[in-house]
Amino acid sequence: FFGKNGTGKTYISYVIFGILSFLSVNISIFLDDREIQKVINEKKITLDYDQTIERMKQAILKDVKSNMPDILKRSFNRSDKEISRFEVTFKDEDFEKLNYFIKKEDFGEKLTFQEFPQYVIQDVEGISEDKVYEVLIGLEKKKNEISISLVEKSSDKEVYEEKYPGPMRTIQGSKELLLTLNRILSSIFRRMRNSVYIPAQRIGINVFFI
Repeated sequence: FFGKNGTGKTYISYVIFGILSFLSVNISIFLDDREIQKVINEKKITLDYDQTIERMKQAILKDVKSNMPDILKRSFNRSDKEISRFEVTFKDEDFEKLNYFIKKEDFGEKLTFQEFPQYVIQDVEGISEDKVYEVLIGLEKKKNEISISLVEKSSDKEVYEEKYPGPMRTIQGSKELLLTLNRILSSIFRRMRNSVYIPAQRIGINVFFI
């Protein structure tokens, strides 16, 4: 940013850094309870690719808006009262400029290098706690569909652990299953980027006291 002193260059950079940092760690919930229940019952669900991207985008925009006070508080290292006079809007067109999602043609390649842990799912009616499951994500380009499958890996958890001593995680309840599937899809769809803010002015030191 170039401009005269006192025109808001630092404030703008703080806000941008705060939003980008929030986007890099936040997991927005875009799948709903009905879809999770279908995964539980049928062990598979199919979603339209473009509609899923749009739903994810709208969920992210909603999260940024609702969390903006906290984003500003962290970015400026100030109390809620001190930053209450700031009003920041993050719109659809702003989001589009971020190039946040990977291209559809890169989706398959991203899946190739994606490592999914094995899961033991507890306290979910319709899913056995003695079985080990893996979440598989697929893309049917001709149909423009994404498939999410919950695949049973073994009927005996102890036998599986002996044969495949890889990473295994426990999912506790349907709410955590919902969060897990959202997290997996988010990690596939978005471009992983870390934001670094290097201040060039004397008050920029504030950002390092967050």
